[in-house]
Amino acid sequence: MAKQNSLNTEEIFKGIKKDFWQRLAENIKIMIRNDMIAGEVQEYTEQKKKTSGGARNYSAGYKKYKANYMNRFTDGKKLKSVSGKSVVDSKTDSVNMRLTGQTIAGLHLEQVLTNGIIMSYQESDAKKIEGNADMGRIITTLNEKNREKTLKLYSEALDRSLREWAKKELVIRVGN
Repeated sequence: MAKQNSLNTEEIFKGIKKDFWQRLAENIKIMIRNDMIAGEVQEYTEQKKKTSGGARNYSAGYKKYKANYMNRFTDGKKLKSVSGKSVVDSKTDSVNMRLTGQTIAGLHLEQVLTNGIIMSYQESDAKKIEGNADMGRIITTLNEKNREKTLKLYSEALDRSLREWAKKELVIRVGN
């Protein structure tokens, strides 16, 4: 008797290999980084904490210091909050979350699941991420454009897995 192949979604999900999920995580990180470079966060929400700059702009004070690579104007030394860190971005025309580059560098693949991934930022960046979220700047999700790109990649992988599954012999029983 021929081997029976029943429709089992778990088997189809298992057909998506771990290296796909790792590549997807890297692609997500690249998408978020590219948006940061372009001065976009993933989502803007209502501000819980009001600043003079608003969600889409830096406050006047922060803008002044960021443009000066976070150096004090009195003695030229770095502000305490960035002491010992390199400032890699001094652009202030839009919020890009790239002052030192540490936040995006810390985004990493935490866990591969059967049908997805868990990504997280470094714990040391939590206050920075939460503070920006309070100002209406969210980087812990994907914007619509990046969701669509991610869904397309996932859909293609799922389609490949389904096609591989479908190559197996399929027996359809009628009745008991």
